[in-house]
Amino acid sequence: MHINVGGTRNVLELANQANDVKAFVHVSTAYNMCPGIVDEKVYPTNIEPEVALDFFAKMPADWNASITKTILKDKISTYAYSKHMGEKVVERAWNNLPVTIVRPGAISSAMTEPLPGWNETESSSSKWLRRLFDGSYHTVLANSQGRFELTPVDYTANTCLAAAWRLGNSIPKKFHVYNCVPNRMTNPVMLRDWIKWGCESLRVGKLRTYYPTISKNPTRFDINNYLFRKIPGQFRSIMKHGSDQNFQKDYNEAQILARTFKIAIINNWEFVTANMTELNQLMDPLDRQLFPIDFDQIDWKLFTQYLVHGLYSYEKHLNTSDLSSPNYTKNIVEFPTL
Repeated sequence: MHINVGGTRNVLELANQANDVKAFVHVSTAYNMCPGIVDEKVYPTNIEPEVALDFFAKMPADWNASITKTILKDKISTYAYSKHMGEKVVERAWNNLPVTIVRPGAISSAMTEPLPGWNETESSSSKWLRRLFDGSYHTVLANSQGRFELTPVDYTANTCLAAAWRLGNSIPKKFHVYNCVPNRMTNPVMLRDWIKWGCESLRVGKLRTYYPTISKNPTRFDINNYLFRKIPGQFRSIMKHGSDQNFQKDYNEAQILARTFKIAIINNWEFVTANMTELNQLMDPLDRQLFPIDFDQIDWKLFTQYLVHGLYSYEKHLNTSDLSSPNYTKNIVEFPTL
């Protein structure tokens, strides 16, 4: 709340002191609402953002932790909750500033710029994707018929630039929200396809990896991973190192990541992308080529190959038990060409 609401408010106040601001672009997240249809608009909050910010700031830490689940309800996380609040702060600034909001999905590796697959973050989504692909899970806690919207980092940046261009050059100016995610009708991608293509990409490098089963039953997830991952993993770790401490740390992290993304990948979101489509159509043909934002043009299987390459090549640290050596994994996937 302090960062995503208070910080947003501070930057808006700074922008109000500047002269002749042409466009103010706020980067939110597509997953800041509950499961269902998410339109390109700012939804009402159940409490005023400033009131919530002041309330949580004054609340004792132990109280805060005890009521978090009640406050979040169906929101994915405190991050999603606070980003929703931040959007409301931005929308209210419209009377004084030209503002617009871009909502990417889970920001991931680049499609083309600065390099295909480029990824140097230690985000939770990057860590979770590595776990999905490298065999850390026997069973993935997910909906086999569901989607998980990944947004290439360069598409996020391009959308911010295009949104700023549109707002800065529009007369009269109009407030827009852009759901910067794949079009659900024209070029959707299923979570099961991400997993299949990711595991296949690792096998190209002759690394053994397990193709996990998928279940949205938490009990089945717990039992299968305990029997087929924890017990064998502990045994191998003890035989190799005389201790299972490192394996236990990795296993616990994998379980935490699975729970973190549980709501997002068990439920279904349907994102309206009409504003994104219109923005792409308004761009000059050369700009569409230089700053692509059209998700319909993405070959998702090829992007997954880039994604895997980036996860195991560009990242500075690999926190997995099976793939612990950067030297071992840096050339594991043959780099696809554009």
